[in-house]
Amino acid sequence: MTEAGKFLALDLGGTNFRVLLIELEGGKAELKSHVYAVPEHIMLGPGEGVCAMKTTNYYLFVSYVTLRDRGVFDIRQPEEHETLL
Repeated sequence: MTEAGKFLALDLGGTNFRVLLIELEGGKAELKSHVYAVPEHIMLGPGEGVCAMKTTNYYLFVSYVTLRDRGVFDIRQPEEHETLL
């Protein structure tokens, strides 16, 4: 395997939002992930709720794996309905 680096995957399904971080280095792969349940009121509500939920859960995941503190990702949320990476 010649690939190296950190790869982020976001998957929004019908009932779950998955966030995965795959780190490839030296022929080895390390996976960190978390699955967030999508509440019914968000599934059935307006799109703004989905965007806010994805942003919040993405931020929590990145904070959890300490990438934010190492400066790998810069996340800013100037308004509730938008996120800048």
